[in-house]
Amino acid sequence: MDTPLWLGADPAPLWYLSDDGNPVSGGWQSMREVMLFWTSGVGAIPPTAGNSGSAGLDLAGIAGHNIYVAEGDDPMPTTPTKVIGAFANVLLDGLKPGTAYRVAMAAFNASGAGPKSAVLTVMTQALVA
Repeated sequence: MDTPLWLGADPAPLWYLSDDGNPVSGGWQSMREVMLFWTSGVGAIPPTAGNSGSAGLDLAGIAGHNIYVAEGDDPMPTTPTKVIGAFANVLLDGLKPGTAYRVAMAAFNASGAGPKSAVLTVMTQALVA
């Protein structure tokens, strides 16, 4: 399915928010890995036999997500750091302990990528001596 089912402007993926309105990972952090969760921005579609993607993202016309990761204050890359399928979670691995990372993502289909999400900052756990 190449054409998204949403009307108007393509929605950006949305991070979960803390009680005070700040973006949060929705997952967990270890010394070298970060698990991230988000919502599609197109609304959840209950999975059925006909839509196999996470929360029905494939039925909504989302083929996958481009993930952009920058370490510390490094510039955000213009090409994706990681490309995943129609899921609403990703495990970032191979990270440095005690390091801040900034993450953004954009959904895509055969027509191209939509807008990027807001930037989320996550911190890996410090190395324990």
